[in-house]
Amino acid sequence: MKSYKIQAIASPVFFLILLLGIGISAYTYTLTNNYINRTNTKQFKSILETKTESIKDVLAQNTKLLELIGNIFLAKKTITRDEFDLIVSSIPNGKSISAISWIPRVSNEQRKFFEEKASEDLNINFVFKNRNKNGKLISSKVKDEYFPVYYINPLKGNEKALGFDLSSDDRRFEALKLSKETKKTIVSSRLILVQENGVKKSFLVYTPIWESKKNTKLKGFITGVFNFENMVNHALNLDKHNNKMIDIWINDKSNKNELLFSNKKLIKEMNSVVFIEILVGNKIWRVNAQPTKKFLTQHDSNIPIISFLTIMFITLLSTYIVSLKMLKTAALEKLIKKRTKALSLSNEKYESLLNMFDKNVIASRTNKRGIIIYASSAFSTISGYSNEELIGEPYKILRHPDMSRGFYQKLWRTIKNGKIFTGEIKNKKKNGNFYWVQVTITPEFNNKNEIVSYFDIREDITAKKEIEYFNNTLSSTIDKAVAENRKKDQLLMHQSKLAAMGEMLGAIAHQWRQPLNVLGIKMQFIEGDYLEGLVNEKYLKDYIIENMNLINFMSQTIDDFQTFSMKDKIKKEFSIQKKISETLKIISLQLEKLNIKVNRNVLDLKVLGFENEFQQVFLNIINNSKDAFVEKEIKDAKIEINLRKGSKSCYLIISDNAGGINPNIIDRVFEPYFTTKEEGKGTGLGLYMSKMIIEDRMNGKLSVENKESGVDFIIELQE
Repeated sequence: MKSYKIQAIASPVFFLILLLGIGISAYTYTLTNNYINRTNTKQFKSILETKTESIKDVLAQNTKLLELIGNIFLAKKTITRDEFDLIVSSIPNGKSISAISWIPRVSNEQRKFFEEKASEDLNINFVFKNRNKNGKLISSKVKDEYFPVYYINPLKGNEKALGFDLSSDDRRFEALKLSKETKKTIVSSRLILVQENGVKKSFLVYTPIWESKKNTKLKGFITGVFNFENMVNHALNLDKHNNKMIDIWINDKSNKNELLFSNKKLIKEMNSVVFIEILVGNKIWRVNAQPTKKFLTQHDSNIPIISFLTIMFITLLSTYIVSLKMLKTAALEKLIKKRTKALSLSNEKYESLLNMFDKNVIASRTNKRGIIIYASSAFSTISGYSNEELIGEPYKILRHPDMSRGFYQKLWRTIKNGKIFTGEIKNKKKNGNFYWVQVTITPEFNNKNEIVSYFDIREDITAKKEIEYFNNTLSSTIDKAVAENRKKDQLLMHQSKLAAMGEMLGAIAHQWRQPLNVLGIKMQFIEGDYLEGLVNEKYLKDYIIENMNLINFMSQTIDDFQTFSMKDKIKKEFSIQKKISETLKIISLQLEKLNIKVNRNVLDLKVLGFENEFQQVFLNIINNSKDAFVEKEIKDAKIEINLRKGSKSCYLIISDNAGGINPNIIDRVFEPYFTTKEEGKGTGLGLYMSKMIIEDRMNGKLSVENKESGVDFIIELQE
């Protein structure tokens, strides 16, 4: 074989074909490469032209928006600040214009009026201003006329620009003056905006507004603040597909080739391949471009080299055709030997797999009548029958009496129809015990599509069935226990509610005592006033109004108690501040009688939950503090109520100065029937039910902490 290769390479025909192939390959390579380069250059120029047109279109569209606003100013004598904001907000300007402003022409005599009017509209100290030499904004000096930023939209972020006199800056005044003289929309050079920190690439577009269509008397200017980067990127993104194909930078040719924009991260040397100059108002922008690495990579065609290699391959293939046939014959003989050896190894592996299948897979085959004709060793092991005892026997020797006759009828009906049957079967072992299997029975067909036998695979699921039985029993036990606990919790909730209602009734009794005394005194005095001749129409009206106010106060107390006693059925949004006020209103006289001061710092926050149950929790905590003050005879008794807002939750903190809770028992205060009060003065359910309401019913958290002079109860609720 080696000698044949040497003879083939040394042949003169080989060298002739090889040289001819190299020549043809080189010519084809040069031809295709030149064509691809011309095509790529044309395509790149097309991309640049598209991008340039997009920039021109975006600038033209936004300039027309300014002229549209200017037409409105021309049509209407006076435009208010609100009308200006409405006009600008209603006109979509994309992402190119970061702000639009109204620059009126103001004479020195009009300056005071404009400053006072703007100060009143904006509620700020509005003055005309300009930058000093240090760049600081100061009040403008007196001069003949001013061009201040009077309206601006959006105002947020641009407040610093309000009042800035554009005529005080050379670059701005140059464009402003040119716009006035030419009576056209003019573009400024690149500027540092008053409201910006650092150097950003922005420019102003001035549209002159005249008092009338004759364009004789200047009214002011509509200006748009254009951000170079936003405007150009917006234009480029109109065709995002080609953005990564081209590096673009823009120079202001009319201003010493000042760099306006570049999408290149680092600019060291920018040698443009192609460029296009565009006229922007009074400016000439030069749009430069060069292809990116991605463009060069994607358009770096392999066709020239492929054509070269293809012809070379054909050349070599023609030369070596005979030698390759010989080599192929030798390789084929070697492959046959290798495949024969591999086939032998595969047979050994197949026999090993069959043995593993026989030992580990519960499988069998029956004829059409259900007589066993094959059974694996695993089948014999689980059934307790030997292979000899199984072969020739019907399957019903394994049938367990717990399996219904209807189940087997369905099984046979399924497989006789040529379908696969899957199910769980309880079988009987030879020794009388049982086992469970998951069975899949598949019909087997001959060439005529006739059923000749049935093959089944079984999985031992005895352990699984035992676990299912255990779980079913366990589930029933757990459900019963849960139902009993739920019933117990409902009883505790009812007891706690009744206790709270008792506290409320006591408070209502205090609330009613004073107005009842007043009503009694008034009833006693009316007879004397009548005898003295004091009773007249005015006396009766005043008497009725005063007494009805007392009666309405007592009626409102009953309404508040009725609302408190109602059971919440569904969650709804409620105001924490309102519920705190309603509760304190009912018990206020009790607290005042005991000289307990209540300080509130409560935001108006709303949460989703059960408002009456929340009111019960709040009342329980206040009553606990009240009882602690009485028990410990605290003189300067204070309760602090604070409601603050967190990132996702709100926190209600109820604090007192009653000395706190014994540290040894503070962790037990939320246990049922645990109380620190004397026997007969507490049920031990108040705080337990309060914690259940907040945490189980309202998905919140209730906790308690000792502090220096008392205790903090903290209720956390989701907004």
